[in-house]
Amino acid sequence: MSFSKALAAADLACAAAMDETAFEAVKMRRAAGAARSAALEADPDVDRLSFMGTIDFEPSTTSFASSSRTAPDDRAPRRVTSALVTALATGWAWRPQARDRLVRVSDGAMFGIVAVDDDETGRVAFLVNRLGVDG
Repeated sequence: MSFSKALAAADLACAAAMDETAFEAVKMRRAAGAARSAALEADPDVDRLSFMGTIDFEPSTTSFASSSRTAPDDRAPRRVTSALVTALATGWAWRPQARDRLVRVSDGAMFGIVAVDDDETGRVAFLVNRLGVDG
């Protein structure tokens, strides 16, 4: 067995063991003729991409907001949590990019992709932000 085949088999084994959360990727776009500041919408020409992945939350850190207002709540520290979704991306019909969205199937939680890290091993990592109800 070649090294490449052994690595591919290891990737599949790891994905089967680690990727336990069902996601759907949603391709986003601006409407035709819309301004650059217009809200993004789901691209009706691109089907949602279903995949299994892993979501990890970094421990919360403290962040201070920068505000010129004097209200105590504006100067209070805020808890910030980073989220990362990883998945084996071989054979996907399309690859999600920054500004696309991921939906966790189990509860419908929506995440906006901020950055994509692809180390060319077949696994891809999406740095995501949790989006509110009106996204």
